Amino acid sequence: MCPQLRRSEWGFQRKCPFSFEPDEEPDQQLFKAFDCWIKIGLIKGHQRTDIHVKYEHHNEHLTKTLNFGTTATNQKSWLYVLHEPKQWLSDDKEFKNSGGKVDWDQQSALEKYILGGRLACSFSWTEVDQVYIPVNVETLKHWILLVLDISTRTITVYNSLKGDEDDDTIIREKIEPMATLLPILLDFLGLFTERKDDYGSAPFKVEHCLDNPQQDNTYVTYFLFLFCLRIVILVLILVFNFVLCNDSGDCGVFVIKYAEYLMHGYAISEVTQDKMHFFRRKLTFELYSHAMDKEENQVVSDLERD
Repeated sequence: MCPQLRRSEWGFQRKCPFSFEPDEEPDQQLFKAFDCWIKIGLIKGHQRTDIHVKYEHHNEHLTKTLNFGTTATNQKSWLYVLHEPKQWLSDDKEFKNSGGKVDWDQQSALEKYILGGRLACSFSWTEVDQVYIPVNVETLKHWILLVLDISTRTITVYNSLKGDEDDDTIIREKIEPMATLLPILLDFLGLFTERKDDYGSAPFKVEHCLDNPQQDNTYVTYFLFLFCLRIVILVLILVFNFVLCNDSGDCGVFVIKYAEYLMHGYAISEVTQDKMHFFRRKLTFELYSHAMDKEENQVVSDLERD
């Protein structure tokens, strides 16, 4: 029997959904109660990734809509696929329905992110040194993290599944066009003028992190995550077309945690495979708590802006 999940006892009510300590454990009683609640009403075969509704009908639909600012849901299965190992997280439907193409002329989304006009908590890239960008390598069906250091004009690649020479070549071929086109875009938007960068549209240098932790090659996942911190901007702009990681296990969760640990100045050597399930549970718990606070206590998320 599950402990009672009393919302009135949670007391989060903070604008950012996530704790500022990556390894911080939530209240154990509430954490266990949430884990237990996630398992109530599951249907037979819920672990299968081709079954998208994981619960019996009367347990699938939440009594309140969870509004995360960038997406909203009233389905418990949305939480399940983030919480449980070997599940693929849901994608951005607008991007999926577009066939994987974004109309920049109409949305101007990339320009808004760069100029600081997309998120309530974001800054113009003129005000920060580092930008964290996840990239899907479609050929490998795998997610990697790029860290753009604008001050040194360097892109560092964090790949949780290294080792194959052919795969490394594919990743290099994926990153090189970005290293060429990004400075051209930033120069066009006047970013280098404001930063007094005389190199302008010259290509960025690309480096590969050699000692980041690696994942077990055991299962597949993909994810949507968006996070922002005051000192540096973290732009994890993820839109998915139901792609899978290359037999890679938690490639998406590794990217999330690489970025979070790097932002906080923690050693990414602590981002290990054995912590992945904890990280999933914690993300789900904190997102659910924050969404319920917004609904019940009129908490306003820092991540919302039209």
